[in-house]
Amino acid sequence: MIHLHVSPSGHDQNPGTEQAPWQSLHRVAQELKKLWADPSREGDITVHLAPGVHRLRETLKLGPGHGYRGTGRLSFVGSPKEASILSSGYALEGWKTVETPLPDLPSELQGKVWSIDLPSGTQVNTLYGPQGSLPRARGQAIQPQLMGFCNPE
Repeated sequence: MIHLHVSPSGHDQNPGTEQAPWQSLHRVAQELKKLWADPSREGDITVHLAPGVHRLRETLKLGPGHGYRGTGRLSFVGSPKEASILSSGYALEGWKTVETPLPDLPSELQGKVWSIDLPSGTQVNTLYGPQGSLPRARGQAIQPQLMGFCNPE
């Protein structure tokens, strides 16, 4: 049996052991491909996920090349101590109240709008608060922009 270890505080240059885990599941996927390429490799593979949030910065793709021949089984196991969470989301920090008057905003809402500068290339699909997902703004003044184009008519 092969045991591979991943931890949010690991490093992808590590050997993937319990004492020196990898940081990303993408590194695990690379190793699975190597193991698959060895026709003599038999037995189970277990990927151990340490406690914490394992951030996915891009889509994790596992396909036939990551599978396993013979009687071997591939398992992903979370920590028995605390939650092991896979997430592509991250906290948006640095929210500020918009102090500059917004021309299309009703006066009773001025000073009650919050804003944040997002890193380049960031796309926000859903916002979450303490009770779950937050409703999206709706109204005539809000025009969804598809692929950077907006029809003002």
